[in-house]
Amino acid sequence: MSKNSKRKMSRQEVRDRFCLLFPDRKHSPRYQRVKKQDPFLYGMIMRKFNGYRAFLKAIKRPMPPTSRKERAFIKYSGNVSRRYFINCWSSLEESTFGVLTLLDRENDFIHNFPFPSPKGSFYKLDFFDYVNLLDIEVDGIFHTAIPGQAERDAERDVYIQSFGIDVLRLTSQDFHDLRIILNKVAQFIGDN
Repeated sequence: MSKNSKRKMSRQEVRDRFCLLFPDRKHSPRYQRVKKQDPFLYGMIMRKFNGYRAFLKAIKRPMPPTSRKERAFIKYSGNVSRRYFINCWSSLEESTFGVLTLLDRENDFIHNFPFPSPKGSFYKLDFFDYVNLLDIEVDGIFHTAIPGQAERDAERDVYIQSFGIDVLRLTSQDFHDLRIILNKVAQFIGDN
């Protein structure tokens, strides 16, 4: 098949190719598997059907079960959209989420991940990638306004790092220019 004819695949040809690769009609693979096994097919699904879930619905295949990480992402991204489009503002955490989206890493991180603290309660890690053991913490203005908060954050970072987790702290000053955040997060993710 030539390169030009690949670009002109019809929706039916996309369906047929998918059914050849994944013949079991009772189970659908996760999109990551399709993307890894046949990147071209995945690209055509996204172009022709405007999304993997829409494609599965069109060919009457069941949705794959969502993981905990995917459920957290869906919930968080829905909340971000509502606040941004209804109220026309975004928080520093939502800006960080936007940066992770630009870097195509939004699905790698869980927002507000509960991490056991030494006191028996839980820390909420702002953005945690448990596969690569990365934590991105976003410190708003109140972090500098509350007395002793910097010391408590430093203790918390030492405790979290004792588990082999790398921590990146973003301050409210960093958010004056989103390119700074983009570079910091890209470097942090790339170094690990």
